[in-house]
Amino acid sequence: MPEYDFDLFVIGAGSGGLACAKRAAAYGATVAICEGDKVGGTCVIRGCVPKKMMVNAALIKNSLDISKDYGFSYNNLTQDFKDFVEKRDAEVARLNEVHKRLLKEAKVTLIEGYGSFKGDHKVAVEGKIYTAKHILIATGGKATKPDVENNHLSITSDELWHIKELPKRMAVIGSGYIGVEFASVFNALGTKVDLIARKGVPLSNFDTDIMNTLKEQLEEKGVNIIKGTPIALSGAAENVNIHLQDKTLENTYDLVLFATGRAPKTEQLNLENTQIKTDTLGAIIVNDHFETDEPNVYALGDVINRANLTPVAIRDGRYLAENLFNNQKLEATYTPIATAVFSIPEVGTCGLTEQQAIQAYGKDNIKNYTTKFRPMLYALGDCTEKFFAKMIVHKETDKVLGIHIVGKDAAEMIQGFSVALTMGATKADFDNTIALHPSSAEELVTLR
Repeated sequence: MPEYDFDLFVIGAGSGGLACAKRAAAYGATVAICEGDKVGGTCVIRGCVPKKMMVNAALIKNSLDISKDYGFSYNNLTQDFKDFVEKRDAEVARLNEVHKRLLKEAKVTLIEGYGSFKGDHKVAVEGKIYTAKHILIATGGKATKPDVENNHLSITSDELWHIKELPKRMAVIGSGYIGVEFASVFNALGTKVDLIARKGVPLSNFDTDIMNTLKEQLEEKGVNIIKGTPIALSGAAENVNIHLQDKTLENTYDLVLFATGRAPKTEQLNLENTQIKTDTLGAIIVNDHFETDEPNVYALGDVINRANLTPVAIRDGRYLAENLFNNQKLEATYTPIATAVFSIPEVGTCGLTEQQAIQAYGKDNIKNYTTKFRPMLYALGDCTEKFFAKMIVHKETDKVLGIHIVGKDAAEMIQGFSVALTMGATKADFDNTIALHPSSAEELVTLR
């Protein structure tokens, strides 16, 4: 009889866990994966995928708004938000079933329920004990709220998917990825949105020019950005006031969204039964091979709080499977990584910010190239949306250290440019590239 039930047991069927499980099974390993929620993880169920559907709805609305500039006309155009929500949720449910099917085809055993540790090489799910030679923790993260008075009058991004009617007046508290994206989406769909930002700017960890450009663009589109930190909520559901440190927003919001961060999801794992260590934020500590302090137990994805992005979790999951079952010694690297914020307009970024470049190389060794213009799409009307691009170059080596874009299709552009940055492209390489005209992307190879 085999010493263990499985060669690999994965706790959590999100992006990282699924990638590792399927790659390991492809090498002939016996693999099980457990999940107490829908299969697919945050990205598929309550993150990237349904969010992008929301963004697409907002972009369609924007396109309809400017269609009159091109001679189109229509009357009484409305959106049936409830119908849209039903279709969005049906697609998410379909993807859940697709992931289940793919696991079955890969010969990975799916066990429904939350997993927890019961000792060396042992995982308990719904009261049953399973043994495995290797165990992977890929439980992801969860949305959190700050501990402010009456925070039950608000929701997080997890509960946002349950609303069936478009709010009339909404407050979004927090100005990172999630806050900025949902502020943009609901504003475009017709909700009056206040975005409450602790530092008064969106995306405060991004390049300074990106922050300032996006702030200008969001405000021009009608998002009201308020500097402040909430200390309490008051009122009742669908009639909420927000108390900041220096004033009260008596705006009777019918929806208040906290988008102030996420935390590693470890509370059900019973880590006290292991030697696994966590940091001050609760993230599981691993080395560059995803190994925890518990022998034969690994962790990756949002639960280790490094680069909390779906493609990173997928890559790292595959890396771990390669290491365990294909005799590789792959290590995690996290730069450069292209990322996008699906605000309106979009943000695409890869490499160092100007602040990071100065810290690494000194101000005198950095040269910035920027451009800002009104895209051709808006030339026939009065839309004021701008396209902004910035390239950061190391003077001595001419190497491009970072590219940052605000504008339509920024996400699509930055993926291609990230290949160049990953390969170590120089400014001269960009200059020697023939521009594709007419396009906004061509501005990145004609910067002077």
